[in-house]
Amino acid sequence: MNNLLSIRGQKDSAIKMVIARGGVLGSKQGRVSNAKNLALLVVLGLRQDGLREILGASIAESEGGGLWATLFRSLKDRGLDGVEIVISDAYKGIQKAVEASFIGASWQRCQVHFFRAVLESIFKKDRPEIVEKLKEALDDEQELQDLAKELEAQGYSTAAETVDKFGFDLWN
Repeated sequence: MNNLLSIRGQKDSAIKMVIARGGVLGSKQGRVSNAKNLALLVVLGLRQDGLREILGASIAESEGGGLWATLFRSLKDRGLDGVEIVISDAYKGIQKAVEASFIGASWQRCQVHFFRAVLESIFKKDRPEIVEKLKEALDDEQELQDLAKELEAQGYSTAAETVDKFGFDLWN
C-alpha cells in the first residue's frame, strides 16, 4: 500500500460507525501502455452529530483484505477506538479485515451494494416493483424472507439468494 493519507489525526472515541469504500481508479504512469488500475480505499466515520468525516484513505494495487487491515490498523494507531459497526460492500477481504481489526464490531453490507446485487439479475421491467418491495422489507426479517421466496418463485434464484444472504447478515 502506498500514499497513505491521514485526513484526521486527533483521537476521537465518539465514532461508532465506520463506512469502508473501495473503488478502482485508472492510472497512467509513464507511457499509456503501462497504464494500470489502482484501488482507492477510503474509510469514513459517522460522527455523533450525524456528519460523515474522512478518517483515512489509501491508494493501493488492489482491494485485498491485507491492505484494508493495514489501513484499519493505521486508524486505530491514531486513536480510532470503540467502533461498533462497519458498513461496506460484501467483498470478503474487507469482512475479514473488519473481523480482525474491530473485535466485537458488527459488519453490514451497504444497502446500495445490496440493491445493485439483487437488481442485476432482475429484468428491467420488474426492477421498479422489486425496488419498492426491497425498501419495504428492509426493516422486517419475515418480509425479507418472504421476498426471497417470491423472487425464487418468479425465477430470480440469484436475486433470492442475495436477499437471503443479506437477511442472514443483517439479522445475525
